[in-house]
Amino acid sequence: MSLGLHGVAFVSGAGGGIGRECVKQLVREGCTRVFATDIKESALEETVSVAKRLNSKANIDTEVADISRPEVIDALISRAVQSFGRVDYAFNIAGVTGKLESIDKLTLDDYQLVESINARAVWLSERAQITQMLTQEPLPTHDGRPGSRGVIVNVASVCGFIGFPDSTPYTMSKHAVIGLTRSDSTSFAAKDIRVNAVCPGIIDTAILGPTRDYSLEYCQTFTPMKRLGTPQEIAEVATFLASTRASYICGAVIPVDGGYTAQ
Repeated sequence: MSLGLHGVAFVSGAGGGIGRECVKQLVREGCTRVFATDIKESALEETVSVAKRLNSKANIDTEVADISRPEVIDALISRAVQSFGRVDYAFNIAGVTGKLESIDKLTLDDYQLVESINARAVWLSERAQITQMLTQEPLPTHDGRPGSRGVIVNVASVCGFIGFPDSTPYTMSKHAVIGLTRSDSTSFAAKDIRVNAVCPGIIDTAILGPTRDYSLEYCQTFTPMKRLGTPQEIAEVATFLASTRASYICGAVIPVDGGYTAQ
């Protein structure tokens, strides 16, 4: 049975990996109005092409943008509203790993690059999204349960629960996303806005780059399921959280990690 996502979606980091899979999953589940953004134009174009093959009714507006620039964020949400009138589901996915080095070998620029995208941009995005959602009437539901003014799904990481060596900027940024999720979920739940987070383990995306073989070996050794996760597995949880099936889930921080953090 379809999740019945008939509202408007905003997806950052939509050019590949988890972001592209979220767009694909959204159009599969009936969400035909999607505003997608990424820093890479060709990657965004490919996402649109793939999504329209899955659902010919999909209307996907795009904007190439660098969300590390604070002035960009409000403009993106405004553009989404100009295109579709509202924002019902916001997926804050864009992120970077940064340099994997011990702290004594990192510069302030190394830290600020990761923080600006993984933490600050999520905070700015969530602020703009909530500001818009507060102006909206709740989206009607098909089964009589209470509607929502909007749902935000942040993509954090298992690094938001635990520490990995040689990854302090990344680990700090993902702890920040979890804190943001929990804080805003309690602030806006009574105003019919839900905020949740998905925390992927090691996922088989291009971000692994030359570390893929090492990551696979690591998963086979330390992850109970003995494999890498797939972007689709993350996207399916994220879109579920946006749906009315998850209408009483608020402030949840859900690991999708093959059992890694259960140990």
